[in-house]
Amino acid sequence: MVVDDSVVIRGLISRWIGSEPDMVVAASLRTGLDAVNQLERVNPDVAVLDIEMPELDGISALPLLLAKKRNLIIIMASTLTRRNAEISFKALSLGASDYIPKPESTREATAAETFHHDLIQKIRSLGAKVRRTATQSPPLAPTLDRPREFSARPAAGSAAAADAPRVQHASAARAFDRVIDRGPAGLDDTGHPARPRDRSVSGADHATHAADLHDDSR
Repeated sequence: MVVDDSVVIRGLISRWIGSEPDMVVAASLRTGLDAVNQLERVNPDVAVLDIEMPELDGISALPLLLAKKRNLIIIMASTLTRRNAEISFKALSLGASDYIPKPESTREATAAETFHHDLIQKIRSLGAKVRRTATQSPPLAPTLDRPREFSARPAAGSAAAADAPRVQHASAARAFDRVIDRGPAGLDDTGHPARPRDRSVSGADHATHAADLHDDSR
C-alpha cells in the first residue's frame, strides 16, 4: 500500500513495485486518513507511508494503522527523514519497521535510482519476514498425559498380554504422580488405583476377634 499526497511520487513508487514479479500494489492512497479508513478492505502486508500529508499526517496515522493490524510493516518515506533525525526516531518508537529518505527532486537521476533500489530491497526483506511468520505453525502445547507403559495391563496369559507395553521405569510413574500432585498411588489387580482400606471394625468382626483370642488363651 502506497500512501503519499504527491501524485508524482505515488505514481513512481507504484510503478516500481508493480514491475517486481513478487510484489503487487494493494492500493495507492493520497492521505493518512484514507489509509486508516481502507486498511481493513485492502489488507496489505507492507505500507509505504509519507509523513507530510493533508487531513492526517504519517506520524498520526502510524499508530492508528498498527492498532488495526498489529503485524503491518510500515516504511516511512519522506524528505524529512534525511534532515530531521528526531522525526525518524519518533516514527520508529511508534512502531514503524524502517524509514527511507525520498530524494529532494525526482529530477536527480542518481538519487532517484538509489531511492528506487533501497525501497524495493526494504519492502522485499521486511515483507518476507511477514510471510515466514504467517506460515509458521504455533508450537504444540505440552501435555501431561500418563506415559503408555503405565497404562493398565491385561491379565497374564491373555491374547492382549503379549502386546502390552512393559513397565520398565516404575520410579518415573511415581515421579509423574508427584508432578500432578496426586501422590504415589497403589494399583489393584485390574491396574486401577486401589481404594484405601476401611480400618474400622464392625461389631460382628469385633465379636469374632474376641472369640479367637479366648480360644488362644486356653
